[in-house]
Amino acid sequence: MVTDSQGRVTFLNPVAAALTGWPETEALGKDNTEVFHIVNEYTRQTAENPVAKVIREGTVVGLANHTLLIARDGVERPIDDSGAPIRHPQGHLLGVVLVFRDITERRRAEEVQVRLGAIVSSSEDAIIGKTLGGIITSWNQGAERIYGYQAEDVIGRSLAFLVPPDRPDELPAILARLAQGEAISRYETERVRQDGQVIPVSLTISPIRNPAGTIVGASTIARDISAQKQAQAEVERRQQEAELLAEIAQNLSSSLDLDTILQRVVTGAQELCGSERVFLALREPGSDALVGRYEVGAPELTYMGLRIEAGKGLGGEVLRTGRPLRTANYASDTRFSQEYVGRARAAGQLAVLAVPLLIHARVEGVLYATNLATHPFTERDEEILERLAVHAALAIQNAQLYRQAQAELAERQKAEAALAQAAAELEQRVEERTAALRAALAERQRLEREAQRVQHFALLGRLAAGVSHEIRNPLAAVFLQVDVLEEELQTPSPDSPAAVTEALDEIKINLARLDDLVQDYLTLARVTNLQREVQDIGTALQAWGTEIQHEMEGRDIAIEMQGLAGLGLVAFHASTLRRAFLNLVQNAADAMPSGGTVILAGQSTATQVQLYVQDTGSGIPADLWEQIFEPLYTTKPGGTGLGLYIVQEIVTAHGGQITIESVEGQGTIFTITLPRAAMEETQ
Repeated sequence: MVTDSQGRVTFLNPVAAALTGWPETEALGKDNTEVFHIVNEYTRQTAENPVAKVIREGTVVGLANHTLLIARDGVERPIDDSGAPIRHPQGHLLGVVLVFRDITERRRAEEVQVRLGAIVSSSEDAIIGKTLGGIITSWNQGAERIYGYQAEDVIGRSLAFLVPPDRPDELPAILARLAQGEAISRYETERVRQDGQVIPVSLTISPIRNPAGTIVGASTIARDISAQKQAQAEVERRQQEAELLAEIAQNLSSSLDLDTILQRVVTGAQELCGSERVFLALREPGSDALVGRYEVGAPELTYMGLRIEAGKGLGGEVLRTGRPLRTANYASDTRFSQEYVGRARAAGQLAVLAVPLLIHARVEGVLYATNLATHPFTERDEEILERLAVHAALAIQNAQLYRQAQAELAERQKAEAALAQAAAELEQRVEERTAALRAALAERQRLEREAQRVQHFALLGRLAAGVSHEIRNPLAAVFLQVDVLEEELQTPSPDSPAAVTEALDEIKINLARLDDLVQDYLTLARVTNLQREVQDIGTALQAWGTEIQHEMEGRDIAIEMQGLAGLGLVAFHASTLRRAFLNLVQNAADAMPSGGTVILAGQSTATQVQLYVQDTGSGIPADLWEQIFEPLYTTKPGGTGLGLYIVQEIVTAHGGQITIESVEGQGTIFTITLPRAAMEETQ
């Protein structure tokens, strides 16, 4: 950008126009501060104008660092620039030329470099640069922490001094792979620290290329995985413990061989604690002392048969106190008597750990582990031994229970033998008594069958008498009207047509009555063998109520239906149950000769459906409630006495029951209770 001596823009090249956002045609003649707006990147304060500085000082100037150019559209860009005066040959100032460039990409690259440098410098991992010959070229703080060497001590040296002597071929093999362009990821190996300690490390090694793509070196990221390895070893150890404890627990539940289980406890303790020797002492029968019973390790020193008394030695203290004890050096520990120290020193086993076997809070044994004084036991070892002691105590308890059970079994077998003998004697007496009872029962059953037979024939007799009566009356009327027809046909008269019509109507009425009677008896014959289907009882009852509603309107009787929707599913025979409900409605209508209301209602529970037929008629006296359901009993002139009896039989055949409530002068309610369909019936 070029300005005159007053700082007004006289020229912008295309790059300047693009960076400032001002086309040259619009920028010409404007003060350069309007076109070239710059601020400090951090303070956001307006930066010193370079054109003004050149005009003031008459020399070449450069912008301060961290200068942002704010374009016309608000975009901010970091820039690098310089300004120079334009002079007349005679020396006076004609203007200023300002050269600037966008350094955004350069700044980003610098920031990346700074960030990467900070990451490398502060990384907990060792980041090491080296040539393809293995010569160290860079060494960060992480490498200093892990390996113990300072950067000035190792840069320029071969990386080979970090490799353990037993791995002479490892570094050349790695360098050869890098020379082929191969990257190595998470390679686990070992390296030697400055203090001589060998540590496990995980290496990630990548080749470094120059701008031409040629491999010129390598970058190694090394991570100390000592903690990881220790954690892994701890996990494996705990897994081994869990497996052993599970094995012992399984043995406890599947075996009653106490010797095998306790010997496994001893060997398991040696495995898990890494001890030289383990033995188990158990309480001597009839004594307060312990005796060595099971042992493993150090065959030159046996504790089998060793007696341990309360308060003597470490084991004696455990026996006395019931608490675990641990010492790093038995020979110098003043808490315990030195009675057994000589034998322990002879075996070189001076670190001792002992835990009690407790059964019902009583010490029944002590589990020992011994070691060289250079390998003392830890709290973890004590925890393991305590858990094993619990298993050993359980094994002993199980053995005691088994012996007790065997003794009880023997006693039980004796008792069972005596009981069997007594039972045999009792059985003989029972058989004698049973024979007498059987004879009495057979006689009772014969009498009951005879009574049922008598009752059955009595009912048949009543039904036959009723049938005879009910059939003879309409038949007599029919025969009479036939005689009338015959007379009118033989000697016709002017009144004959009316007489014939009246006779035929009377014949039809009586034949219809005979048909109803036959239907009643057929219903009784079929009601015990109904084929029921699962259906919506509420929908069916609404249909039956609508069906009879038209008939009742002519008798000034209203049919009301309440609560019939959603009653649920019931297994029923539609035509037979319909007959029962229509019979009840007809009875209700007969009880209201001057008109009234019949209500059909319902309600349901989880297991039952209750259906109501209620009228506003004359009611039924309470002393007749039971009689009305008896066959051939009727209070209506011309009634057969079978209606309510058939209704009751139909309801019973559906697994339900019918009840009555009535108030004289106010009306009657018949309630039918039916079981709801079970789930399997609906599928």
